Amino acid sequence: MRRSFFQRINSYLTVGSLILILVVTLGYLFYTCNQETKRTTVDAATKEQQLALPKTDLLRGVKFEPPTTEDADSYHLDVPLYNQLSEPALKWGCEVTALGMLLAYYGFDGDKNRLQEAIEKVPYIDEFGLMGNPNIGFVGDATGENPGTGVNHEPVAQLAQKIVASRYQVIDATGSELDTLLTQVKEGKPVWVAVTIDYQIPLESDFHMWQTRQGPVQVTFKHHAAIITGYDKEAIYLNDAYGKQVTVERHQFEQIYQGMGKQGIYIEGKDLS
Repeated sequence: MRRSFFQRINSYLTVGSLILILVVTLGYLFYTCNQETKRTTVDAATKEQQLALPKTDLLRGVKFEPPTTEDADSYHLDVPLYNQLSEPALKWGCEVTALGMLLAYYGFDGDKNRLQEAIEKVPYIDEFGLMGNPNIGFVGDATGENPGTGVNHEPVAQLAQKIVASRYQVIDATGSELDTLLTQVKEGKPVWVAVTIDYQIPLESDFHMWQTRQGPVQVTFKHHAAIITGYDKEAIYLNDAYGKQVTVERHQFEQIYQGMGKQGIYIEGKDLS
């Protein structure tokens, strides 16, 4: 009986030890897993914080530059789109409508009718039978109720400068090559341009010589105006004064631009936002 009793005690102690060892082992494993979970959570939170940092912080002050490729040679500006035929309509008011889009891009009032009221004007035909000069002012009546034609770049640029005053500088880039204008678009500056109303290359027969007070002036009834809003290797993108967006093959547009006298206007200044 005595041996049996001690044998039982020894058996109980052995089982208890095993249980104690098992409890300690499980506790250690639980503690280790819990610490790993906490460390993983901290690492994830740290990673999220790092991702939220500017690229300059991640690169220790080195400015991040996106990779440049040939496909990146494409630009488009978000320029408001206006329609010269919106009431009150201006049948011949393409130039001021396009100017309105350009001004609105910089935060100015682009109302076409107000601009038409403000632009310099000359009679369609004066008392001596001489025609109006579009280099001096808008010729005739823009509403279409009476004879009218349009206006060239000089009065448009002059009006734009009056409106933007000293905050911006209006650049009359007439005579510049198309690539010069596209450089401005690349820098975030849309460009007012003279185009043909049908976006076809103008022919010699499309032009007529008018006798004005200032002498003979060449005019065309295909004269139209639009805003260059973007370009890529193949095409030029425009906001047309008839309230539509137009895409023209680049080589063709260049010939239109040249045929219409390379008339172009853009705006630059300290604050372009």
